[in-house]
Amino acid sequence: MGSAAGKKAEDAASDDRKKVAFRKCLQDECVPQVQQVMQLRAANNATMKFGMVTTGNPATRQGHNSDLHHRMSDVENGLLACEQQCARRHWSDALTKPWYVAEDRHRFH
Repeated sequence: MGSAAGKKAEDAASDDRKKVAFRKCLQDECVPQVQQVMQLRAANNATMKFGMVTTGNPATRQGHNSDLHHRMSDVENGLLACEQQCARRHWSDALTKPWYVAEDRHRFH
């Protein structure tokens, strides 16, 4: 009985180490991408708020800057890939957790 409890404690400690490594990876590698997404969103919001509508261009009437939108999409996809890479490297069980559903997190809008 004692050895089963000891094994359980070892597994929990190992899992905690994996979580810490995963979190560090996110902070070191993915947070800069989050900051880039936030900057692009701020630029997009400013463009929509203060930008001029170009007559005959439906994209500007909708407040949609396609170049900026594509860059945001690329960065967001890169962020998701970064999170998945950190999970695969450090805590692969994270990919199967119910709170980590990559398909639902595909778009941050």
